[in-house]
Amino acid sequence: MQRPPDLRAPLAATPYSGQLQAGFRWLRFSPALEGEYRDAGMQTLRTRMRWASVLALAIWAGFSLFDLWRIPTFAAGTPEQAVAMSLRAVRVAVTVALLAAVLCSHARWRFAVLHTAFTVVVAALACGSAYSVYAYKLMALPDETSVLVLVMLAIFMPLGLSVYSQLAVAVLYVAAVEVMALSAPLAPVGEAMLRIGVVLTLSLVVLAFGAYWREYLQREQFLLRGDMHWMAMRDALTGLFNRRMFTYHLERAMRQAQRDARSLALLLIDIDHFKRYNDHHGHPAGDMVLQQVAAAVARSAARPLDMAVRLGGEEFALVLYDCDAAHAHHAGGALVDAVAQLALAHPNSPVAPFVTVSTGCAMLRPGERPEDLYTRADEALYGAKTAGRNRCHGPQRVPSAEVSL
Repeated sequence: MQRPPDLRAPLAATPYSGQLQAGFRWLRFSPALEGEYRDAGMQTLRTRMRWASVLALAIWAGFSLFDLWRIPTFAAGTPEQAVAMSLRAVRVAVTVALLAAVLCSHARWRFAVLHTAFTVVVAALACGSAYSVYAYKLMALPDETSVLVLVMLAIFMPLGLSVYSQLAVAVLYVAAVEVMALSAPLAPVGEAMLRIGVVLTLSLVVLAFGAYWREYLQREQFLLRGDMHWMAMRDALTGLFNRRMFTYHLERAMRQAQRDARSLALLLIDIDHFKRYNDHHGHPAGDMVLQQVAAAVARSAARPLDMAVRLGGEEFALVLYDCDAAHAHHAGGALVDAVAQLALAHPNSPVAPFVTVSTGCAMLRPGERPEDLYTRADEALYGAKTAGRNRCHGPQRVPSAEVSL
């Protein structure tokens, strides 16, 4: 039943450092981290989408008004009149798309929906700009083709779109220009659009390369910040939350429990005779025991407001939200059994030939301060130790006032 200690006890790796080591050449994280990255960029995308759409709408409206002055009145039924009418339709359609983008930036949509909507709007703006230049050439009016290069530059600006979405819009933009070049009824117009397509293709290659590395560095910075934040909140050896986060979370959870009339339990856990284990097996083996006990403690914190903590040394804590006294006592006993079932040999322990833990449980009382709850849980832990260790000590029932708060 007993097994020798495993001396391999690496520090707990964070999801962020693991992703950094695995790499993200294709600009994608693991599903959990990718979701977190998108959530972090949601507000940025919303803000940039709003202001970029407003700015584009102002510029586009200016060009639309410019058309009224530049485009003469062509005779009915002439090819030029048909082109002028189609240009006005494109102006109206893109204006509607930009107005919709401004409205969408205020909607509480998910990242994927908002991102897709903005991508479609940018594509509509790019293709509409290309058609505007094409229409001017068909009507033999002066035009400025360099505007289309500026549009390509705008596509790859850091507006919140992923590099894949930017690349898709840019390819569609170039393809639209090439289609216009091949379908132009006038050879000079087709040649001019073809030359523009070549310039845009070269611009696409250069700008896509820069956009890739910009997003790569953004993702790398996200992982580095996440890793630093994780390490500030967590115990490096076990990966559990540290005492700083415990103090912060316990106070918040207690306030919420009292506000919402919910119960809250605090369990303190201590490895029995851990100093003797270290003296016999050495600290590397002791670190491995801490990690395995920490994993058992972490499995007991299954709900969002629960928290598993390493307070320091061989001491751990569990905060269980909306948990009555009977369930808390059962959770404490289950944790004692789970550690015993690990069967980690501890021949120097007077309690059992394997590693055991003692647990003390206290339930939140009305108007109680965090230090008071902690003191009562510590007293319960002392009671478990004086009763023989390898057990959970605490109230199986509490007065109704304590449960209902």
